[in-house]
Amino acid sequence: MAIEQTMKLMRKYRDPDTGLVLSVYFYFNDIDASQLNIQIVDSYKLVGKKKIAAAIKKISSWEEFSRMLVSGYKRSLGSLQAEWAAHNFLHSWDYKTAQTKDVDLDNNEPFWRRVAYRILSLFYKK
Repeated sequence: MAIEQTMKLMRKYRDPDTGLVLSVYFYFNDIDASQLNIQIVDSYKLVGKKKIAAAIKKISSWEEFSRMLVSGYKRSLGSLQAEWAAHNFLHSWDYKTAQTKDVDLDNNEPFWRRVAYRILSLFYKK
């Protein structure tokens, strides 16, 4: 019987314009790629699609993100941006704010959920 070990690493992302600092957690599991996850705490505080795109671009340049890819992380940058924008849109409407204040960019997100994030992200106009 294999023991699954999930490792958590944390980095800080600082928005270059506002100085806002967000905690970014990388969850690694070398046995089960479906358990790979990137969590951005208080992601709703970073407002605007351009700022989200810049943050995802920066995060994707980090060594931890490269390690996620090697471990089997398969999300595209566009899907990460869409999910974050969808969370921000829902949070701005006070929908399940406890769940939408952070964004969990899970590996192997179901197809229907990825489609929903794409559609919801279109309504996020900030």
